Amino acid sequence: MITEPTVVVLGAGVSNDLGLPLGTELQARVTSAFTDTGTALSPYYTAAIKNLLGDRQSTSDNLIHKAKAHCRALKHAASIDNYLDQVRSEVDFVNAAKMMIGYQIANGENNCSIAGIDRPADIVDAAVQSDYFLNDFLNLVVRGHQIENIEASLRNITFVVFNYDRCLERVLFAWLSLRFGNNATDLYRAIRIIHVYGSLGNYPDEETNFFRKDSAGPMLNPHLEMPKFAGRIKIFTEQEESNLAHDIATAVRSSTCLIFLGFGFEEQNMRFFRCKDSYSKHVFATTMGKGKANEAAIEESLIELVNLEANVHMVSGKAKALFSTFHHAIGRAIGSTPRIYP
Repeated sequence: MITEPTVVVLGAGVSNDLGLPLGTELQARVTSAFTDTGTALSPYYTAAIKNLLGDRQSTSDNLIHKAKAHCRALKHAASIDNYLDQVRSEVDFVNAAKMMIGYQIANGENNCSIAGIDRPADIVDAAVQSDYFLNDFLNLVVRGHQIENIEASLRNITFVVFNYDRCLERVLFAWLSLRFGNNATDLYRAIRIIHVYGSLGNYPDEETNFFRKDSAGPMLNPHLEMPKFAGRIKIFTEQEESNLAHDIATAVRSSTCLIFLGFGFEEQNMRFFRCKDSYSKHVFATTMGKGKANEAAIEESLIELVNLEANVHMVSGKAKALFSTFHHAIGRAIGSTPRIYP
């Protein structure tokens, strides 16, 4: 039974296990979509720009030209988020970029390993086969529970998601449906999920169900659906003073355990977790692809969060490796494994 408040932080590396693009690949896809002509998306993109501008449709050609110029710099920027933050005064371009990010993420959902599947058991099977972390984590969470008391345990979980996709929600809902049948909806609502920079939409939601696995693409009417992403996707500075930042800080302050999975540890994202009077006592993290020098710096940064070196545990691998390596340690940290006292 999970008795300790736990915050699980998800970065792009987690969704990448299911086939979603990492930041560098997303950046390349957005750049290509703006600059490559003659693709199947091109006419929809042009019409989407006009719909985005509304009464200012006459300036659409100018915005398309400006977007191509921006992409020469965007191609070599540290990240797409950093670049959009730097040019945030160019509101039309930023909204056009958000629109294209949304399309590329929707396309990722459409082609990922959990797309085109309806039965909960098959979704969970596909996720497990892709080494997605959630089965390992939830098995710790529900251990020792009966259906009558599982909801109280799930209320101790907060997911802080830095991805726009809804892969977490899809696998989570399927997993709960497989285990708990008709009770899944209420149990799903007991878990708090915070998308730091927005998402493609609610899940489940027929309006934005991009897990169709349609060879024609994720959207039936891209020119109408794409502009909606301009308001759903956020950049760094749009969340600095938001209620969402306060909500994350509140969750972190009260948590006993912080788990970072597939996270990049970029400074602009780490600021959400540097809270005064943080109660967190245990931190677990994956650092795949970071290298030893960067891992040492990340460990120092994580130690600052809890002020206790012995309680920071890292694995240079995927999320599944973290749960395999620290299965018992994570169980004890979240209160799933009973403690034996003299």
